[in-house]
Amino acid sequence: MTFRPQPDQRMRNKYIKFLFFLIGLPLISFSQTSQGFAFDNYSGIYGTVANPANSVDSKYEYHINVLSYNQMGISDIGALPNFEVETAPNGFNGLEFSTNLTHGENDGYSFGHTDVLLPSVTWDFHDRFAVGLLLRSRTFFDYNNVGSSLLRGANQGFSTLEQGFDHENSDLNSTFHSWKEAGLNVSAVLLDGNFHFFKLGGTFKYYVGNGAVETRGSLSSSYDGNALTLNTGVDAPLIVLNSFQEQADEDSSKLFIQESFNFQNNGSGYGGDIGMVYEWRPRETNRVDVRSNSGAVNKYKLKISASVLDMGTIKYAEIQQDTISVNNLVINSNSYDVTNGLIGTIMDSEGEEVTINPARGDVSVALPMSAHLNLDYLFKNNYYINFNYIKGLTSVSDNYANTQPDLITVTPRYETRKFSAYLPINFNQKAGIFAGLGLRYGPVTVGSMALSSILTEGKVTHLYVGVSIPFMKELYR
Repeated sequence: MTFRPQPDQRMRNKYIKFLFFLIGLPLISFSQTSQGFAFDNYSGIYGTVANPANSVDSKYEYHINVLSYNQMGISDIGALPNFEVETAPNGFNGLEFSTNLTHGENDGYSFGHTDVLLPSVTWDFHDRFAVGLLLRSRTFFDYNNVGSSLLRGANQGFSTLEQGFDHENSDLNSTFHSWKEAGLNVSAVLLDGNFHFFKLGGTFKYYVGNGAVETRGSLSSSYDGNALTLNTGVDAPLIVLNSFQEQADEDSSKLFIQESFNFQNNGSGYGGDIGMVYEWRPRETNRVDVRSNSGAVNKYKLKISASVLDMGTIKYAEIQQDTISVNNLVINSNSYDVTNGLIGTIMDSEGEEVTINPARGDVSVALPMSAHLNLDYLFKNNYYINFNYIKGLTSVSDNYANTQPDLITVTPRYETRKFSAYLPINFNQKAGIFAGLGLRYGPVTVGSMALSSILTEGKVTHLYVGVSIPFMKELYR
């Protein structure tokens, strides 16, 4: 015999849930979706970040994010330090370097993001409608066509360079961007038939820009053992934009928990995410007891979802941008100041060898827009196989834009209401194939897309941990 609450008790339960909902809002929380878990049927608010249509027909009535953190890097140069964010970057000071990460001498590449979900909640208040409030703190950087030896030398001192080093960066492009966003999520079920189900959702965002740094152009360098000689191309000088230039202590870094509550407003903009989900529900999986709450159980054999994320730009007013031409600038290694950085040293050397043409104006920085396609197939009972494809919609050659790297992920998954285990197997053109492991037990989620990176240094680093307050829908009404 299954116990089902009486109407008055169910009403008291709803009041209790609503009270916890109000209490949970002020809790400090950090989160972002992760490959593999994002499309678990019990991912809740994390799945909404990956596809805004996921908030409706959720397995949760309320899902409140409490504590989570997500950081990912793909690199053959260096990696963003775990749990730290550069607060005032100068374009080249955000990476840690290792002797194992020197594979990109002629086409150095590094990408990284840190994503923190601040106090946020989704509310599936109706069979056909849901809403959510998503507050996030995000940092994105990508380095393209950067010589790894030069970049490591700029951050660690030229003593790391070998005598006779000679290299040319003809299409250098690096962009760092940090911002906050407040998103209002709305989703709705548009079709709920016997075999077919379709829902649509969107998250409308207001962006608050912390700041942006971009360096692009050409830069050739040679090292004779004592001094570094730099030149820029005649037709491709360095273009340096830095909204952090007037801030002190450029090389300072803070823990993500500190920086996430830095609400300094240097720019603003609007944008958002949009997504759809289709489910094929044949008779073999669509059998629901008449007394059951159909929203609390899984009814699909195949789920197809698609979304476009991070649409929009952030406008910064009256930002300094310098065009720098360098002709045989010699920097002695024994007088080089690592804290000032390579770009800072070049700019301080303005004179016969360095010409700087400054300009101020408004700049709109594009967010790392990307398209996501996902297939989720129920193999047998609680066993699923998931395919996810991420395609970046901005180019590495675009000015004032971060770029989301392309990524293919295949994830075998076992899931129940209380427990999920998943094994994401990933492919990226720069990083190759790498695999991870993730676990969910009740409100706790932990894992990594690149499990080996926790023990050894490699081209891919990924870490996430999350704690939430889940209010699951009751199996019986």
